[in-house]
Amino acid sequence: MTARRQRIFLVTGGSGLLGSRLVRKLLEDGQRVRVLDTRIGELRDIRTHPKLELLGVGGDHRKGGMVDKSTVYRATRNVNVIYHLAINWNSHSWRHTLPLPELFDANIRGTHNLLEAARSRKIDHFLVSSSAAVYGETQRTLSSRDRSLLKGSR
Repeated sequence: MTARRQRIFLVTGGSGLLGSRLVRKLLEDGQRVRVLDTRIGELRDIRTHPKLELLGVGGDHRKGGMVDKSTVYRATRNVNVIYHLAINWNSHSWRHTLPLPELFDANIRGTHNLLEAARSRKIDHFLVSSSAAVYGETQRTLSSRDRSLLKGSR
């Protein structure tokens, strides 16, 4: 009997609030995880994990991330599942150094590149989720219930 090859999970936006928690859970479950993100963010402390591969770090809205077809093609190699959580939104500053049309273009083109790669590579599952960025800047603090959900995930 041949050994079954381990699944590889691709998490776009894996260094963000939601993505980093998913990445940590997958690693905790012993999975191989590839992250496509232009920043290291919330993954800095686990960046050398043996089952974690980071792609695109240091890129920008034009190259190195989901808008870069060659990076997306590399990121999707041998992947079984894509969790698409990425959004290009300048969320660390909320100052929008890029004009909104360019941000929208990067997000739409990036999602299109991922969908095309998933189709051509016959990837088993493609899951899309929104981002905390859709809520915009807020003064709201986390409720005790929200804090309890995040507790232990870091």
